[in-house]
Amino acid sequence: MRVIIEPGILEEVVRHARECLPEEACGFLIGRGDNVQRFVTATNELASATAYNIAPQCLFDLVRELRVSGEDLVGIYHSHPATEAVPSSRDVAEAHYPDSAYVIVSLCDPDRPEVNAFRIVDGQVEEVELHAIV
Repeated sequence: MRVIIEPGILEEVVRHARECLPEEACGFLIGRGDNVQRFVTATNELASATAYNIAPQCLFDLVRELRVSGEDLVGIYHSHPATEAVPSSRDVAEAHYPDSAYVIVSLCDPDRPEVNAFRIVDGQVEEVELHAIV
């Protein structure tokens, strides 16, 4: 598995993560196949610096929209305001979309964000290639 992000999108995702500080940001990466062509922000219902939750209705509405548009849910992103860009135990336990990548933006150093992507299936974490086109 790999994730290819079209120009400008990763910068906007990082900007969204910074805007949500000190809380975790979250949202969706939309496109076709493994190619991310746009992103959709979501509200972190937990308003937490260490966890996120996207409202089920938000996800339901997005899935309905994707059925109409023919697009795919390529990934789900969230930020880690003060920890590395690796899945936490909670991230692993709550990963319910094995066909989607989980992209994590670390803002440990806000001037030098770190972004990594993972596939999480049945509690097993595998880092995936992340290519941002500039």
